[in-house]
Amino acid sequence: MINIGIILLISVGCTFFFAGFNNRISDILLNILYGTIIGLSIAIGSGVISRMVFRNERAYAQPSRYFMMAILSIIAYIIIIVLVINYAWFKITQGTTFQEMLNHPYARYAIGSEVVLGTLIYLIVLARHYARDLKIYYQRLSEAENQLSKYRYDTLKSQLNPHFLFNSLNTLSGLIYMDTERADDFIHRLSSIYRYVLDVQNVEVVTTETEMKFVNDFLYLNNIRFDNQIRTTIDVVDSDTYVVPMAIQLLIENVIKHNSISGTSPLQISITTKNDYLVVKNNIQLKLEKEPSHQIGLANLRERYSALTDRAIDVEETTESFSVRIPLLKK
Repeated sequence: MINIGIILLISVGCTFFFAGFNNRISDILLNILYGTIIGLSIAIGSGVISRMVFRNERAYAQPSRYFMMAILSIIAYIIIIVLVINYAWFKITQGTTFQEMLNHPYARYAIGSEVVLGTLIYLIVLARHYARDLKIYYQRLSEAENQLSKYRYDTLKSQLNPHFLFNSLNTLSGLIYMDTERADDFIHRLSSIYRYVLDVQNVEVVTTETEMKFVNDFLYLNNIRFDNQIRTTIDVVDSDTYVVPMAIQLLIENVIKHNSISGTSPLQISITTKNDYLVVKNNIQLKLEKEPSHQIGLANLRERYSALTDRAIDVEETTESFSVRIPLLKK
């Protein structure tokens, strides 16, 4: 509002400067009306254009390109709106045609001055606002980086349930004497899992394909532990998308932790992609005794995603199923 007020004062003042000042009330009111129309049109229109250009956060990642885009758009708008308003004004007040207006030296001088002054004034306003918004944007980036560092550490430290290693070693001890070939494969996949955990500790995103290879190893080990009573359906289209590291594994781990698994009641898990989201869905058969929570869960995952995208994680629960949709990211 302050900026609009300043532009209006300058616009009305310039109108009196070019038109001259006399004591006739009608002329004074007309000059004020003309200056107000010109000033409001430039201020409101230019404000809308700048908001449209800078509403995309990529504008702050490529400041020179978007700032130039805003400048050129605003200059083009000011030229057009000044010509339109002046033509309408002179047509109504003096019956002048567009060509007659352009041929009149006073009109050309006034229009040119309005375009130059309007552009300069708004560019000053735009630069001040952009500098302020850019500062806020980089502050947010810095805060996001700090949060991501914290989440990376917490993820590495706690996300892979400590009981997973204990249960895996118990399963392995039984396999060694019963099926050495499967035991060897088990050891290979277990080492791949922990190698992956170490590899992604400083990574913000991984390809969906890379994450799914890790998830397949994780499911394989759990299926051996539960004697193939985890039935999985996987239909994931990668198409050059990315996810937060260990996000899918976290969802599957929560499903296994909170649901009972038996030969009579196998656990059904589906992992699919739909509309730029990856969906992890399972049938509900909750354990009678709940396992203690390590406070990782969906709250942690939501925070990690909030630093990377405006799209939220969706949770849908019915009496029969539980599903979580996480955004697929484009790098």
